[in-house]
Amino acid sequence: MKACIVIPVYFGARRRTFKCVDDVIDLVKYSIENYRNLDPGVETDIIFVNNTPEVEKASELLSDINETPTKRGIFRILDGDNVGVSFGAFDNAFKNFKDDYDLWCFTEDDCIPNLDGFLDIAAKQLEDETIGFLGLIGIHARCAHGGTGCTTRDRIQRVIDVHGCLPHHKDVPKEQTTECFRAHIRGEVAFTKCFADLGFQLTKIATPVRPYIRWDAHDTPQAHEIDQAEWGSYEAVHMHL
Repeated sequence: MKACIVIPVYFGARRRTFKCVDDVIDLVKYSIENYRNLDPGVETDIIFVNNTPEVEKASELLSDINETPTKRGIFRILDGDNVGVSFGAFDNAFKNFKDDYDLWCFTEDDCIPNLDGFLDIAAKQLEDETIGFLGLIGIHARCAHGGTGCTTRDRIQRVIDVHGCLPHHKDVPKEQTTECFRAHIRGEVAFTKCFADLGFQLTKIATPVRPYIRWDAHDTPQAHEIDQAEWGSYEAVHMHL
C-alpha cells in the first residue's frame, strides 16, 4: 500500500487571511514542517500542486523541497494552472501520478492533516467496498465538506471512466473573490458527489479525534460550526487573528 496527500496551493490574495504571496508562504512553510514530521501510518508521499508557478519566490520554496524526504515518503511538486482551482489540481495530480499510489488523500492548503496514523485508519475503512469516499472533515448530504478526504485509485478510475476526469469547474477564475468561490463550491459538491452517484457510500473517516488543523480561525467562519458539529472541537494555528 502506497499513499499520497495532494495539496493545491495558490500563492496570491484570497479571502480574509491571504492578502499577499508572503501570507501563503507562511502557511506553506508551516505545512512543510508538519508533513516532514507526520507519520500517516503507511508509506506516503506529499504532493504540492502549485497553481501559481509564475510566482518566482513561491516556486523556489517548493523546488527546494522537491524529492526531499518526509517521515514516510518524499515531497513531490507539480505545476498547475488554477483551472478548476483545487479540484482541477486534484485531477491534475491523479493524471500525473495515478500509477504510483493506491490510496489518495485530497485536502486544501489551509486544512492540514496532522494526526499520526490517519491514513492507516482510512485504508482499513476503505476495505469496505461499498464506501467510495471518506470525508476528512465530514459529510454533508451527498458530498464531503471541502471536497477533503480519502479514496482509492480504483474508485477514482471508476469516476474518470464515467466523467473523463475528476469533476471540476473548467475555467480559470479571473480573481480570487466571489467568482472563484462559486467555482470552488461547484467543484466541491461535484468532486465527491460523483462517488455517491455511482452507488458508493460517503462517510466520515473513523479517527478517534479530529485528524486535521485549520490555518486560521477567522478565514472561513462557517468552518468553526462545521468542526464543532462533526468533531466537538475547533482548532486553528492562528486563533488570535
